[in-house]
Amino acid sequence: MNQDNPVGMRNQAFNLLKALPSDRLQEAVVFLRFLREKEEWEATSELTGDAALMKSWRRGRDQVRRGKTTPWRSVRRRV
Repeated sequence: MNQDNPVGMRNQAFNLLKALPSDRLQEAVVFLRFLREKEEWEATSELTGDAALMKSWRRGRDQVRRGKTTPWRSVRRRV
């Protein structure tokens, strides 16, 4: 089976999961959740490591705190 083929890998993973007893299936689910969360944390870390993006985000956050926002309907009319 081609390991570069995402569909093939999903099918292989599904077949392996189907063959697991329920206690091992629970362990697999916990591990899959860990992998998903790890991806999310890595993406968050990548974004927070971008100095320009963080500066822009802080500026926007401060504008919201001060009430310096534009109503959605106003923005929508300009699109």
